[in-house]
Amino acid sequence: MIGEEKLLREDEPFVMVCNHGMWHMPVAAILNLSVSFRPWIHDVMLKKETCTLEIEKILHKIPELSDKMKNRIASFGGKLVSRILNDFDPIPVARGCSREVIKTLQISIEALKNGDNLLIFPEMPRCSCADIDQEAKMAEQLRELYTGFAQLGKLYFRQSGKSLRFFPIYINREKETLQIGDAVCFDAGNDAMAEKHRISGELYRRLKLMAAN
Repeated sequence: MIGEEKLLREDEPFVMVCNHGMWHMPVAAILNLSVSFRPWIHDVMLKKETCTLEIEKILHKIPELSDKMKNRIASFGGKLVSRILNDFDPIPVARGCSREVIKTLQISIEALKNGDNLLIFPEMPRCSCADIDQEAKMAEQLRELYTGFAQLGKLYFRQSGKSLRFFPIYINREKETLQIGDAVCFDAGNDAMAEKHRISGELYRRLKLMAAN
């Protein structure tokens, strides 16, 4: 753990922006961060049935497993993973539906106003490969970030009058390190659209620098 003191000295709620990889980085972040938080989690992972289907998609790329074994693992995993994720009081994130995106932002702002920190993984989708090893290798590479999450800065300032701080977090699976960078702070004096892109771009730049070290 590198730089966690940056989080521990904060007296206002903040957003942690972390690289995703496949499943390694979210698990590492959730298990190792000592500050409290509510994570953004893809809504399909929070329901047993849809979580099972997501696990099946991964398992079907492993030819060494029989179909019977894949189904058994997916069924057990879907039940276990969805239950564990729900224990973290997650904020569901739906993809491709503007109404659900707005709902995610609204729930997030209420959480921040209640003093909750947020943990999010806004990397662009990873490439899907037929071979699981190749897909895992591609997932290790840092991808550019969506910009929508940065709307939290404007919305939080509008309701609280305070500038939200976004901390970049880079997890290196090979080195077994979790590094927290310096925060990017929302600037209410900038144009709202430009500020959204500035926050996302600057966080990506700082994550890239941590990835290169």
